[in-house]
Amino acid sequence: MSLLNVVVASDGLATPQIAPTPDGGLDIQWLVSGDSLELTLDFQDCLSIVGRRDNGEYVFGPFEWDFQDDVDTLVPILVSAGRFLEKISTGIQHRLPIR
Repeated sequence: MSLLNVVVASDGLATPQIAPTPDGGLDIQWLVSGDSLELTLDFQDCLSIVGRRDNGEYVFGPFEWDFQDDVDTLVPILVSAGRFLEKISTGIQHRLPIR
């Protein structure tokens, strides 16, 4: 399964905005009522993850994971990001299915 399929496959979650970065990476953002989850993938260096409330307060992050780092350090932040995405997605009234 491709990264894009993983990002958009879950029914009931907010629909992400996906855009290329200037250096050839990928920026994926979920924006719901001012809250945001941002995942930036630089295919040469690292993965960056940030969760923010509508008041600008960090829920977690910014967290940067270098591709050479131990993957065990990435797992807890991905779990936190998933929970935050589920939480902010509960406020969505009209979800858009992506198929």
